[in-house]
Amino acid sequence: MRTFSAIALGVVLSMILFVAEGFVVINFTKGGQVTRDALFSKNPTDSALAQKYGADPFELIRSTQRIQKFVFGPMIAIAVGLLVGFVGRSRPKFSAGLALTPWILLDLFHLNWQQACKACLGEAVALDGVYLGLGLLAAHYCAKFVRHRNGTAPSSVAGVRLAEGARPR
Repeated sequence: MRTFSAIALGVVLSMILFVAEGFVVINFTKGGQVTRDALFSKNPTDSALAQKYGADPFELIRSTQRIQKFVFGPMIAIAVGLLVGFVGRSRPKFSAGLALTPWILLDLFHLNWQQACKACLGEAVALDGVYLGLGLLAAHYCAKFVRHRNGTAPSSVAGVRLAEGARPR
């Protein structure tokens, strides 16, 4: 039951952080403001956006995408891994993998798989693999830390410390 609740909490946290990331990017970054203006303004031409923001609008959007890929993505994966490792102490890597799967699939499904730039697709898939790895590592080490603090590490049985050199059967 604890593993199931860890997975469910991880999925919910990843989706909440995904929505929060979008809110922060659209409202508080220059690239997000350019995107919002390009979508909803009455004059969304490149020259009007360049004049308003004083730079190439596409470069501003690309810089925001880099923030999303290299700052927010790892933060979400690590946060979900830590939560899953803390709540579900048994099988933390399995639980973190299942908890991160919907978020990673969401990231993969929004890609344009018919685009000419196959390296761009490879980069996105590789980054999702890195996110998964970060989440698994965070869950593993958090669960290991929690088990060690609670006295349920492999050197103990049912919370009772074993003598030095003794092994559980």
